[in-house]
Amino acid sequence: MSGTRAHLLALVLTIASAGWVWAEDVLLTSKDGAFRLDGTILSFDREVIRIDTVYGPLTVNREGVECTGIGCPAPDAIPLTVISGASRVGDVLMPALIRAFAASRGLSVDLIRLDPRTERFVLSRDDAAVSHFDLRQTTTREGFADLIAAEADIVMALREPTQTEQELAAEAEMGDLTDPRHIRVIALDGLVPTDPVGKIDSVSAEKLSFAYLRGSPSGAYARGYAEWLAVWRDGVSALDQVAALGQSDLGSETSGIGVAPFSSVDLGAVLPITGTCGITHRATQASLRTEDYPLTMPIMLYTPARKLPQHARAFLSYLQGDRANRIVRRSGFVDLALQRFDLAGQGLRLARGISNARDRQTWRELQRFVEDVRGFDRISMTFRFRDGTARLDAQSEENLSRFAQLLERGRFDGRQIKLIGFSDGVGPAEDNRDLSEDRAASVLDSVTRRLDASSVKLSAAGFGEILPVACDDTPWGRALNRRVEIWVD
Repeated sequence: MSGTRAHLLALVLTIASAGWVWAEDVLLTSKDGAFRLDGTILSFDREVIRIDTVYGPLTVNREGVECTGIGCPAPDAIPLTVISGASRVGDVLMPALIRAFAASRGLSVDLIRLDPRTERFVLSRDDAAVSHFDLRQTTTREGFADLIAAEADIVMALREPTQTEQELAAEAEMGDLTDPRHIRVIALDGLVPTDPVGKIDSVSAEKLSFAYLRGSPSGAYARGYAEWLAVWRDGVSALDQVAALGQSDLGSETSGIGVAPFSSVDLGAVLPITGTCGITHRATQASLRTEDYPLTMPIMLYTPARKLPQHARAFLSYLQGDRANRIVRRSGFVDLALQRFDLAGQGLRLARGISNARDRQTWRELQRFVEDVRGFDRISMTFRFRDGTARLDAQSEENLSRFAQLLERGRFDGRQIKLIGFSDGVGPAEDNRDLSEDRAASVLDSVTRRLDASSVKLSAAGFGEILPVACDDTPWGRALNRRVEIWVD
């Protein structure tokens, strides 16, 4: 708590104890009568009361206070969790996850339609309601607006918050929306070009960019490497837009090519995206899991910096497990389950590296890489960085937390794990190798600071620009190439 906030709180408690009471909904009085606090109840989960005061929202332990006034919650009040945001998530995936969570706890679920965009999931045991989840299907932008206005507990987001949204959330005392502790990636989706009539074999990044962005204000997708497609129109993400349309027709300039979410399209109609250097990007579950596909879109949940109702906390924990991954798959999205790729399956990447080798040093680095990872498999968890910084992006922060949890649970006990860094091809090869080593070392340091990894042998190495996954002639391509991969024996 800041010094100013502490002084203000002390002031309100002093005034209240002196008998100054505002005509608000409730008055909270400590059991010993030492302080009184009045305001409007925001939420109650049988553990804590959130009260909106003239000094902002405050959280009070219910057992420590007496409540008087018309707004006081009944002792058996049913806790409410409001989830708001992208309809793409709220339409199929989130209802399935709520139902599965309820079933895992032996609870039944009934639905009540509150308004055209909001459904209430009533979780009950023995016909007695124990928790309410209100699911509000809007957009990512409206979800963040609801959170900032203290009208939502969880945001369903298809993008990271804008700078303005971050600032408004901080002003509303909702915390730092970029703090990894308040971000959860629950599934993956992506934007894919399609040709339903089957007249063409691929589409270039330039043509796709021009067709989709014509007439639109320019703007970068927060993760940097898909700025030419995943733009915001008045704060609405590209995936929000495409999901709302079902499939977006890009017009005559691209012979009727469409753009659709990966989770809802016939994979036979999906077109690969070609770069100017000859690298082709194909949308598959594997390329989305590794984020090697440039238009991978993580589906994220954002929470405020306050204590959520007990069932909300349990629900968020449930989403990190294997059972939730199965629900994600059944709902048509790409789950976060680990996938392994052996060295033999890296033939295309190695061939690309060989063809791009510009000197003998690059050849030697390729040989060193092959020898270093012989007998190891790459796993589908990749670390990438925010544009122009050494800071991990939102999904990579989540990957770091998941990786640390897997290590803590003994998933890789007795194994060797190598964190392999790569760079883009801009600048001298030796400098790029040093940069890739630094990135790999920084991830290693972040992991070891989070846990005791003594049962696992961890190491880091960097190989510079030798294995690009995208062309280096665009910012998003270079960002894809700046990565750290995980290899396990």
